[in-house]
Amino acid sequence: QAEKVAYNKTSGRLIATGNVQLVDPSGAAFYSDYFDITDDFRDGFVQSLRGDTPERTHFAAERAERSGGETTTFINGVYTACEPCKEHPEKPPLWTVKAAKIVVNHQDHMVYFTDAHLEFFGHPMASLPYF
Repeated sequence: QAEKVAYNKTSGRLIATGNVQLVDPSGAAFYSDYFDITDDFRDGFVQSLRGDTPERTHFAAERAERSGGETTTFINGVYTACEPCKEHPEKPPLWTVKAAKIVVNHQDHMVYFTDAHLEFFGHPMASLPYF
């Protein structure tokens, strides 16, 4: 539950702070302590975001911006399709991609990475300037 929610009818913006969870129409769930989004969810800004999709992919980032309902950009983000270990959830997943910027294009269902590193069990294995 969010600790504080404010809606500005004039600007159409919703600001929620403190333990916020948003679920979009696709079933993807996003968690943060700060969301600033438009009432139609087309544009927004989030700090310290974590997201889980119905396809069991997982994102985390310092911040994220949604633009025009078409793209979401994660800054200093991490992406994986691995589930956490049930016995030791503190262990790193089998693989992750860490990137300075991750752009999800919701129109063509593609994910683009800039200045990325592929990691296995938390150890860097390959540098991928653009992936």
